[in-house]
Amino acid sequence: MDAHRRMLTDRPQGTVIVDSGAGNALVGRGASLLPVGVMQAVGEFARGEVLRICDPDGKELARGLANYDSADMQKLCRVKSAQIADILGYTYGDYVVHRNDMVILV
Repeated sequence: MDAHRRMLTDRPQGTVIVDSGAGNALVGRGASLLPVGVMQAVGEFARGEVLRICDPDGKELARGLANYDSADMQKLCRVKSAQIADILGYTYGDYVVHRNDMVILV
């Protein structure tokens, strides 16, 4: 099963709530999700699991594969990408969900 089909058929393990700027960047420009746009991470999930990506009103905008687990994601909310390594002590990249690992639903 390819990754995009998996994102649509697997039960999401968590949710990230994004601000309107991040939502517009995802939907309108096909951008990756950066931590600065994440307002909240909900649920417990591992790196690589499927997440719901929702706007502040709870509307699901996309699904994607988490680049960080839930504990890390909570620490990274509203953080600039350049600060990830300083906060966590390591980095898996500047994004929390890469555009190539995301399916836009709206």
